[in-house]
Amino acid sequence: MEDVLCAGDVENLQILPAGKRFGQFSLILAQQRSAGILRAIFEKFDDVVVDSPPVLAGSTTVILATIVDEVVLVLRAGSSTKEHALAARRALATVGEKITGVILNGVDPKRSDYSYYSVARNGTGVA
Repeated sequence: MEDVLCAGDVENLQILPAGKRFGQFSLILAQQRSAGILRAIFEKFDDVVVDSPPVLAGSTTVILATIVDEVVLVLRAGSSTKEHALAARRALATVGEKITGVILNGVDPKRSDYSYYSVARNGTGVA
């Protein structure tokens, strides 16, 4: 495992690059060896962040969700819809995973519809 980890720009940060893209990565991930590598990484490090393709893009992320401890859903302001978020939640629920957090990327702080007050005003919690 040490021969595939790369030092990051931050102290004590190590990165395992994905390497070349695989069309059927979920098939590779399902193999014992890949799962074994992930388990070894989880045992070696205190915190591990696994970046994955979008949930709705295929089965890779749903398979990864069964291996990790927590799932954080990342949405993009202006392009991710409520329907996308709900579909991702349903896909993860099919394997018994719950979303423990949500990150909303690409928020334009100058737009009033993403402010704290607009959420409080409409009372939905959805900008």
